[in-house]
Amino acid sequence: VSGPFVEILKVFTDSHTMAHSMSKTTLLSRGIYTTPRDANPVTPQEIAKTVKRCALLGAQVFHLHMRDEAGAPTQDRKLFEETILLIRDTTPDVVLCVTTSSRASKTFEDRIAPLNLSGQAKPDFASLSLGSFNFPTSISENSPSEIELLALAMREKGIAPELEVFEPGMLTTAHTLRKRGLLSGRFVVNILLGNNGTSAATAQALTPFLNQLPHDCDWGLAGISRFQRKMMMLGIALGGNIRIGMEDDPVGDSSELWSNEKAVELAVSMAGLAGRPLATIDDARARLLGY
Repeated sequence: VSGPFVEILKVFTDSHTMAHSMSKTTLLSRGIYTTPRDANPVTPQEIAKTVKRCALLGAQVFHLHMRDEAGAPTQDRKLFEETILLIRDTTPDVVLCVTTSSRASKTFEDRIAPLNLSGQAKPDFASLSLGSFNFPTSISENSPSEIELLALAMREKGIAPELEVFEPGMLTTAHTLRKRGLLSGRFVVNILLGNNGTSAATAQALTPFLNQLPHDCDWGLAGISRFQRKMMMLGIALGGNIRIGMEDDPVGDSSELWSNEKAVELAVSMAGLAGRPLATIDDARARLLGY
């Protein structure tokens, strides 16, 4: 099967006040690991259809990964372009984020390939991991020099960085990059907890992250694998945005019906119980991107 994988995010209107609305990022598909074929959108056409369904359910931000014909992660520019153009055609207003993962890249040129897209295919965001760390069976390599080069490329291309942090110290890197002029404007930060090689998915582990966030930022919380639901609830309760979907949690409730759409429905239900209305796509775009 050829093609991409995706992710989904939700955004609430005010990420600091529980009474206000929320945004959600949807991770539509797994970036690295293999999951049941029928559960994941893989081709550009499948991804575009999933984005449309999830957007109708309330998701506003979508994080994209690609797969090659053998099902391996790839940074193939043409696949990103085809996927983004299909999404823009069917769901034009959603916010799109491309990955710059080292795990899908053989060279630095691979990492920045989707940053070179232009016109309607240009992404709104690109992921920027702020440090190296271990996954259970692999390494996410993010050297200081490559982090700086990625931040510079995003600045030059006019693509907003989506800051991914797995340890509190990675936020120190964000502040340093801002002082050096490589990051500017309002931070958009995703805090990822529960990976076996980084910070645990607990309220105690989250606290030092929140203590280092600048006041002018939008932050979201994600739980890896079985911790996704737990972190979904915690993020909503604390007034943050949330990152959900099959990239971080391909198993869900272990039922054959688990999907990105089910993850979005679950998040919408939790947000309703907490009294956190969802931001519209226009609200999310205006707050996260400023337009």
